[in-house]
Amino acid sequence: MYRDPSAGRSPRDRSSRDRSPAEPMPSRVAFASVMMVLLGTFLVIAAVTEWAGSDWLYPRAFAVFGSPYAWWAVFDLVTAVLAFYAAWALTGRQRVTGRLLALAFAVASAVRWMFFIASAPVLAVLVVIIDGVVIWGLTSAPGWFAQASV
Repeated sequence: MYRDPSAGRSPRDRSSRDRSPAEPMPSRVAFASVMMVLLGTFLVIAAVTEWAGSDWLYPRAFAVFGSPYAWWAVFDLVTAVLAFYAAWALTGRQRVTGRLLALAFAVASAVRWMFFIASAPVLAVLVVIIDGVVIWGLTSAPGWFAQASV
């Protein structure tokens, strides 16, 4: 007859190795993953408009690092792909890789958009806030990332 080794112990006494590896994703991490998809989608839209030479994103005379929109488009497409991969990795078998990529993306994105506060203040501040929430969500659930991936 099978006997559960953790029977009789309270859930507080169980170690992390006794827990099921299929523990559900914390809502903070799920939110961070969804925000990575949202930010990646925004970057794809920004890259398309930069590649087309549209001025909806940069309508003012203020220029950040000159105005080679094509280089910003390439940069935005690369970072969008990284954001999508990080979101996929967070929900799949590569939790730690997804966490590291998402944290790196969120920090780099926040720093990048801080440069744009002078030209597009509302957009820049909103993106920096979203990046901050992503960073908080990924750093506030270390136990889930320490478990073996499903």
